[in-house]
Amino acid sequence: MERMPMWQIAIRRLEMPISRFLTLYVGGAFAMGLIASLALIFLTGGLADGALFAGVSGILLLILLPILASLGAIAFPMLEVTRSANMIEREMHMFITRMGILSLGEVGAQTIFDILKQMRDYGELASEVQRIETLVDKWNTSLPEAARIVAQQSPSPLWTDFLDRMAFSIEAGQPIDEFMRSEQETVAEQYNTLYDTRLE
Repeated sequence: MERMPMWQIAIRRLEMPISRFLTLYVGGAFAMGLIASLALIFLTGGLADGALFAGVSGILLLILLPILASLGAIAFPMLEVTRSANMIEREMHMFITRMGILSLGEVGAQTIFDILKQMRDYGELASEVQRIETLVDKWNTSLPEAARIVAQQSPSPLWTDFLDRMAFSIEAGQPIDEFMRSEQETVAEQYNTLYDTRLE
C-alpha cells in the first residue's frame, strides 16, 4: 500500500466532517479576524483622516486579517500532522531499540505491543501502536494487514517503511522477535555511520 498524501492524512485526523471543520474553525477564525480588525480600526481612530488605519490601509486590514486568520485555521491540521511526523521520527530509534531488547526475552508480538503502547514517553508512537492493536483486537485484522493500514495513514515516512517491512517479514514467516532484532541492528548501524561521519 502506498502512503496517503499529507493533506489526506490531515483530513482523516480531523475526526469531524470537513464541512463542520470549515464552519466551526475556518469560519470562526474568519469572524474573529474580522472582529479584531474592526476593533483595531475603531480603537485607533476609525477610517477618518489622521487615524492610524485611514483610507486604504483600513480597508486592507479589514480584508487581510480575516483572510490570514482563515488560512491559519486551514493550515493547522497540516501543521499538526507534520508535528506528529517529527515526533515519531524523533523517537523512532529508541522505539526500535526497545522493541529489539523486548524481543530478546522470547515474548510474543502481542506482549511487545502491550508493553510499548503503555509507555507514555513515546507519545505519537504509542498512539500509532494503539491503532495497530485496535485493528488487531477489535476488528480482528491480522497483524500484517493492521500494520499496512496504519502505515498508509501514518504521517511519518520512516514509520511507514518500518511497518511495511514488519508486515512483509511476518507474512514471509519470519518470527517477529527475529525481525525486531534485525531492525535494532540496522538502526544501530545507521547511527554508528551517522556518528562516524559527523566526527570526520
